[in-house]
Amino acid sequence: MSALMSVTMGLLLTGVGLISSGHFTVPAFVTSFLLSVVVALLIGVIVPMPKINQALARRFQLVPGSMKARAIETLVSDAIYTPIMTFVMVTRAWFQIRKMGEGVPPYVPMLLKELLIGFVLAYLVIFLVTPFYTKLAMRGVTPPDKPEQR
Repeated sequence: MSALMSVTMGLLLTGVGLISSGHFTVPAFVTSFLLSVVVALLIGVIVPMPKINQALARRFQLVPGSMKARAIETLVSDAIYTPIMTFVMVTRAWFQIRKMGEGVPPYVPMLLKELLIGFVLAYLVIFLVTPFYTKLAMRGVTPPDKPEQR
């Protein structure tokens, strides 16, 4: 599921970032997308989201799969992934703009704008696709409380 979410977040943040910058090109999209997927996969390897979600469920007495649980889990996931991915992508873009010698926008406003857009869109996308990706990842897995039928 982490790989699916990495690709989804990579597509979303790369596309939105390039479109909002006004400098969308296919080569820029491909290289930015690949970088963002690698960053998201690394975060997915380092950050144990299932354990974090279980801890959230215990802390807030959440029912797994409920709207409240999904909303809180999505918020935490968004707060972990989006700032890191956005920082890497905006920093890369800023240095490329600087290297080309064009009018270099101020870094902090550029970063804050992308963070705001990224947080909102990523929250919505994570909230909407997580149940689908979970079902996809669990396809063919027998739940522990149900014996396998033969």
